[in-house]
Amino acid sequence: MTQQTKTKTKNETKPKEGYLFRKKVIGWKKNYFCLNGAELTFYESRENKKLLGTLDISEAHMLQETDEKNSKHSFILTLHLPGGKRFKLSTDTQFNRDLWMKNIENNQEQVNDENENENEN
Repeated sequence: MTQQTKTKTKNETKPKEGYLFRKKVIGWKKNYFCLNGAELTFYESRENKKLLGTLDISEAHMLQETDEKNSKHSFILTLHLPGGKRFKLSTDTQFNRDLWMKNIENNQEQVNDENENENEN
């Protein structure tokens, strides 16, 4: 494997997908999420790919929370989006929450690096 191939593979954004709960006005809703680059899309389910929404997370800030009172939604990730919007997600374990956060952060960094490189050219 050449150095160029190693670098290219290292810099690619990593897609991630799986079920998360999203906070709605009343309660939580389980949906299927796909992270690709700086886009986080969510669907009704893995089988029913009815698109429910797309979030540009390139400038999102994340906070992790733990809700000791609610064991089903204890591991919360809040995305703070530009314009003051907040989007709360919940996973089944702390490990999964941390994994989603790491993937989002890595994709944000890669997209920002790509944008800086385009601006330099």
